[in-house]
Amino acid sequence: AVEQYQLWVIDERGMEQKVSGGIFNANADGEIIVPITPAIDVRRVALFAVTIEEPGGTWVPDLRRRVVVAPRN
Repeated sequence: AVEQYQLWVIDERGMEQKVSGGIFNANADGEIIVPITPAIDVRRVALFAVTIEEPGGTWVPDLRRRVVVAPRN
């Protein structure tokens, strides 16, 4: 109710063109599956990032509250 996680897709255009991939909640009970549903078309995916945002997410993330950044494998 206070915060949600938001997945970001970073494609070949770089960090300035982050695209929201979806908003999700987490708990301590186990594995979480996050469906990736980009808000707009993305090109060649380079990275995924997860941030902590206010409920409902945002269009412009505050990357100071990022949880993880991972390269696409």
